[in-house]
Amino acid sequence: MGWSDLGDSFDEMKIRAKDKSFPFPYLYDGDDQKTAIAYGPVAMPHAYVFDKSRLLKYVGHIDGSQSDGKGEDLRNAIDAVLSGKTIDKPVTKVFGCSTKWAWKLEGTRKLYKEWSELPVTVDEINTDGIKDLVKNKSDKLRLINVWAMWCGPCVAEFLDLVVIDRMYRSRQFEFVSVNTDKLEKKDNVLKFLKKQEASNKN
Repeated sequence: MGWSDLGDSFDEMKIRAKDKSFPFPYLYDGDDQKTAIAYGPVAMPHAYVFDKSRLLKYVGHIDGSQSDGKGEDLRNAIDAVLSGKTIDKPVTKVFGCSTKWAWKLEGTRKLYKEWSELPVTVDEINTDGIKDLVKNKSDKLRLINVWAMWCGPCVAEFLDLVVIDRMYRSRQFEFVSVNTDKLEKKDNVLKFLKKQEASNKN
């Protein structure tokens, strides 16, 4: 999820579809991926255009650009099919993120293992340090979470903040947690943070 504010689970894609007002059906194939396997996509996005007889007329990329394209190749293919014309290039090269097959989870497992092995620490901070933290003289967007061990909602939501940190940490983003428990609770706080694998700044 290093490039998005949501994952690609079914529940999160329902949020995405609603947020973006998709004017088309969004179909989910994630439980068994049988449909995707039948089509054979090699990367995302991978477009398929069928005519009214359900014959495949175009397969390939949306456009030739990897960044700021306008969907011209896919649009041209659709226009050609609708007007009964022959598509100049019925097959085009696909590029993008590789297809995430359910049985290939090695990369995900490796990444989670790497995250779990990152050091988790707690540093003490004074009033001047808090003032500097809030000023945020860095070039990153800084999310500061003020929390305490005795605060039920704070503890319950902490893992969600760790997920957000993992989602955005490769970009111009920094998550800082500020704990307000008494200093003698520091060991308990560190134990909790290690359990949450909170390798952000604490």
